[in-house]
Amino acid sequence: MRSGSRTSPIPRWNRFQQADPEDNIRGAPDLVIEVLSPSNTAVEIFEKERIGLSNGAQEFWVVDPDRRQVKVPTTDGRTVTYPADAEISFPGASQAP
Repeated sequence: MRSGSRTSPIPRWNRFQQADPEDNIRGAPDLVIEVLSPSNTAVEIFEKERIGLSNGAQEFWVVDPDRRQVKVPTTDGRTVTYPADAEISFPGASQAP
C-alpha cells in the first residue's frame, strides 16, 4: 500500500476467537470494505481485491460515495452492484454478538 493509505477490514465476530495469546488475529477477514477516494486507481482497487479474495476473504465491498453504490465482487467471479438504499446481506453478519 502507498504511504498514508488506510485499509479497514471488518472481521466477523468468530475471527476474534482465533486470536493468538497476544491478541493478534491471523488470516484474512471474512469481509473487506474499501471506500473509494479520489486518489484511488482502478489498478490499486483491483490489486487489493485480488489480495483479499485470494487470501481467504469471502467478500470485498467497494463503496463509491460519489456514485452512491457498493460493488461486491465475490470469490466465484461475479460482481453485484447495489444502490445506496439497498440492503446487502453478508453470511457472517448474524454471528456478531
